[in-house]
Amino acid sequence: MASNNHPAGPSRGVVDGIRIVDFSQFAAGPWCTSFLGDLGADVVKIERPGRGDPSRAFDAMFGPGNSSYFAGMNRNKRSIALDLSSAEGKAVARRLLSTADIVIENFRPGVMDKLGLGYEALHGEFPRLIYCAITAYGESGPYVQKPGMDGVLQAMGGVMGHTGEPGGTPTRVGVPLADFTAAFLSLSAISLALYDRERTGKGQKVSVALLDGQLALFANHMPGFAVTGKPDKPAGTAHPQIEPSRVYRTQNGHMVVTCFTEEFWQRFARVIELPELIDDERFKDNTVRVKNRTVLTELVEMRLMKRPTPEWIEILERNDVPCTQVNMLRDLYNNPQVLQNRMIVDAPHPTAGTVKVVGNPLKFSNAEARIRRGAPELGGDSVEILKACGYSAEEAQQLIANGVVAVPAREAKP
Repeated sequence: MASNNHPAGPSRGVVDGIRIVDFSQFAAGPWCTSFLGDLGADVVKIERPGRGDPSRAFDAMFGPGNSSYFAGMNRNKRSIALDLSSAEGKAVARRLLSTADIVIENFRPGVMDKLGLGYEALHGEFPRLIYCAITAYGESGPYVQKPGMDGVLQAMGGVMGHTGEPGGTPTRVGVPLADFTAAFLSLSAISLALYDRERTGKGQKVSVALLDGQLALFANHMPGFAVTGKPDKPAGTAHPQIEPSRVYRTQNGHMVVTCFTEEFWQRFARVIELPELIDDERFKDNTVRVKNRTVLTELVEMRLMKRPTPEWIEILERNDVPCTQVNMLRDLYNNPQVLQNRMIVDAPHPTAGTVKVVGNPLKFSNAEARIRRGAPELGGDSVEILKACGYSAEEAQQLIANGVVAVPAREAKP
């Protein structure tokens, strides 16, 4: 019987044989490269000796330098701890890059150039290399040297200002939305660049800015605002353009109902035994329902408060009305559809044995995503990586002795 992690089917990945040198840290870059690692890529994560990716220290759940944050976004990678400030360290990096298909980094613009590892330098030497640069604000303009993290970009990009209750404090989305949007966009850009390389034989630079990713989320908002110029504001749990589409209170909690078509709306009104709302002039179509949403919400909630959430979910689902309870993580661990989709899986871990991680959402008919290894220890694969790119055992030990490369303490020779 196939396991939850590896169901019966193809054992190949869609990017088997692709090599990635990953200079990125925190979230956007690491999550992108983990997806590619799931799909067969060989990902070498270059980290600073001593502390590594700063996200390693966000908590100490699995021991010092092995945070749960890091474990969640760095599976299917090998780690080399490499001092890029030294000439020897840069030489090691270039040797790694000489066999790579993709390099990814998320430093401020100019940092990689100062190291001699920017796009212009590498493209001339390795013309097939695809170079992915993730930035906070872009690669030119007045903000490029400002520090930018997820919460800052959610605020600057408008998402935070549109989240929360009307009149309340702007609210950060509960997941790192700016980072993860950039991760998905980077994955798309890299995939398209690989396709283009098959046609042209040449690599290129792809750039993704967290700010741009946040603006891209407003595709359905921007045209209307540009025409009306009306002040935009958060809509709470409601959809700003569709009604009903919101969180409702029930007898014992909350549930979400979303009616994006008239058919769904009419079915919903009949199922909750309020058919008179269908012909009410205040609610006859979506435009007037949005205008009169406060009254409509009060009428609907008065009815929904008469039953507990599970009863309403059963009734509405039986009548094909889009709805759900509001889940927390504890609800998802045993959700049958989540398990069927293999979206919570086990990954090996160097100190914890196994940890639960989010599965890969990309599914293929003739390939599969596989978690072959968990998040690496800092420098845990340094010697293996050096040997694989041509360094002898003696040369590897000399690099370690010189402080150019670091390994876990138990592996260091006296």
